[in-house]
Amino acid sequence: MKLSTRHILPLYIFFFLYFFYSASIFGQQTRTLHYIGLKYHHGILINHTPKRTNIEGLALSPLDALEADFQFKTNGRKAWHQSLGYPVWGITSRFYGIHDKVFNDTLTQWGKGVALLAYLNARIIHAKWVEVSLRIGTGIGGFTKNYDAESNPTNLFLSAPVNGSMNAAIETVFKLSTHWYLNAGLTFAHFSNGRLKMPNLGVNLLSPSLGVYYKPFVNLEKVLIPDSLRPVYKKHNLILTFGVGAKLLSDLGTKYYPAYALSLHYGYNVARVSRILIGVDGFMDKSLLVTDEDGVNGADIRRLGLFAGHELLLDKLGVVLGAGRYVYDKTKHDANVYIKGGLRYHFCKHILVGMYLKTHYGQADCLEWTLGAKIP
Repeated sequence: MKLSTRHILPLYIFFFLYFFYSASIFGQQTRTLHYIGLKYHHGILINHTPKRTNIEGLALSPLDALEADFQFKTNGRKAWHQSLGYPVWGITSRFYGIHDKVFNDTLTQWGKGVALLAYLNARIIHAKWVEVSLRIGTGIGGFTKNYDAESNPTNLFLSAPVNGSMNAAIETVFKLSTHWYLNAGLTFAHFSNGRLKMPNLGVNLLSPSLGVYYKPFVNLEKVLIPDSLRPVYKKHNLILTFGVGAKLLSDLGTKYYPAYALSLHYGYNVARVSRILIGVDGFMDKSLLVTDEDGVNGADIRRLGLFAGHELLLDKLGVVLGAGRYVYDKTKHDANVYIKGGLRYHFCKHILVGMYLKTHYGQADCLEWTLGAKIP
C-alpha cells in the first residue's frame, strides 16, 4: 500500500501526542523536560545551482512542514553544561511537503520528506518575557521521490532515500503565560548523501516558522559542580587523524573510488568547551585518476591544504567546523577552497574517531570516516 499525505499525517499526529504523554511522565521523574512544541514551516527550496537548473531567482519551489519539538534543559551535572550557561538540547522531527515543479518541460518531483534531528540550543538573549537562541543540529532524513532516469530525470538534487541532514536556526520564544509560549524562527536545512550516490546536488531549504511551546515545569533543578571536581583540560594539543571515504566519479556514476585524508592539527583550548584548530590536510582521491572514457591518466592526485577551524567540546563529543585552502593541487579539478564539518568522539585520553563531510562551495565531495590520536 502506498502511503499518501492523508495516511501519514494522522500517524504523525498520533506519535506526537504519544510522545507528549511519554515525555511528560519522563519529565515528572527527571525534572529536565524544558519545552514541548509544535511548529508550522512555510518556505522555499533554494535554487543554489542555477547553472544546473537554468532557472533564475532564489526559489525553486515552495514547501510546507510540520515539526514536533522536544527540548531538555541541561542541569549542570557535566562541566560543559555550566560553561555554556545551561544550554538546551533537543530532539525534533519534521514532515515536509515540497511542491512539484516543471523544469525544462519535465515535471520534477520531491514527494514527502521526513527528518529526525538532534540539536543544541544556545541562548543569545534572555529576558523575562522573551528569549532568543541559536540552534545547530544534525540527523537523518529523506524524501519519497528521488532521482530516477525514467520517471524523475530532472531531480538531480537527491538520489538516495536516506540522507544526512544539517540544520541551523535562530528562534525567538515569547512568554504567553506560566506554561505556554509562542515560538517564531527561521530555519536553514540541508540534505545530502555525501556523494555516496549520484546525482547529489543536495537540497537546501529556508523556512520561517511559527508555533507554540508548552513548558511542563517552571523551575528546573540546577546542579553546581565545584571547580575541584571539574576535569582538568590541556590548553595545547596535537591531533593526528587518518580518514577513508568512497567517492563516485560523476553525476550518474555507479563505480566507487577510494579517497584518503591525513591531517595534523594543532589545537588550542580557549575555554573548557572551545578549541581553535589550525593545521595541514593531505588528500589523495583515486577518482581523479579516471578520465571521461574510464581510462587511467598519470595526474598527480596529491593535494595539500592549510586548515583553520573550531571544535565545540561537549564532554567526549566534539563538533568540528572549518575551512581550508589548497596550497598544492596539480589536478585543478575542484575549487581551491574546501569546507569540512562533522563529529568526533574521544574514546579516551588519546584515541578518537570521527565522521566528516568535505565540500567545495556547498557541493559534497566526500564523506570521511577517521581514526585519530591526540597528544598529549
